[in-house]
Amino acid sequence: MRAIVVFVCLCVVSAQNQNDVTPAENPEQGQGEGSVTSKRPDQIKKLCNLTEYAYTAGEEMDPPLCFVINDDVFTLLSPVVDDFTLLRLAGSYKNPLVDKSNLDQSGLNHVRLEATGLTSTYKTRSRGSQLSNRYYVPFWTAIIELRDGFVQSINWDDGCWGCDRESAACLDKTCSVPHSECFDESTRSGAVNCDVKVYVGWFGTDKNGKYLTSAGKRLSRFRSTSLQDLFNAASDIV
Repeated sequence: MRAIVVFVCLCVVSAQNQNDVTPAENPEQGQGEGSVTSKRPDQIKKLCNLTEYAYTAGEEMDPPLCFVINDDVFTLLSPVVDDFTLLRLAGSYKNPLVDKSNLDQSGLNHVRLEATGLTSTYKTRSRGSQLSNRYYVPFWTAIIELRDGFVQSINWDDGCWGCDRESAACLDKTCSVPHSECFDESTRSGAVNCDVKVYVGWFGTDKNGKYLTSAGKRLSRFRSTSLQDLFNAASDIV
């Protein structure tokens, strides 16, 4: 597995280019779970203006992958096609552009991915209007589907895989931890690195017809021991 640390360089989107509607909290969420009511990908306004392109296995994404946060900031990432890659936005935890605390009463923050004009659905980054009840998702897993190198879809590998911490909760079908467990640089407290992170895997075919296989390393395909190892790899302080 390749791990890439990206020091945060966020682009702020002008108000007229933002989506008109922010995803709302799902009133039917189960106990201990949180969710957002997401639009379908074809209903979401794109922000990054990336051109269509046929990708080749073993090459960095160019045009890059666009990580959109709260529909008003984004950053560009360049994972290698068909490498199972962990991307980390260093310094993003508690960055006021990333982890806002005044969005609404629920304190929801959300993220999504864009590639060559296509987008994923939304995923919840954090939930809780007060610091005392706020939970953070330390990482997600995204699967990018290619057909002859062209992006067909970007899907999340949902599930609270490997999340066996007593304090953890399932937030929008993803493992989350309370703020008290997030590492705070100023106090040197907390055991979990809560910077924004995403595993990226691939399936389908590249522009030369080569089959992509790295999606087979996604969390839902592993036994629990391996799942916990991957959770730790995404959560540990580096």
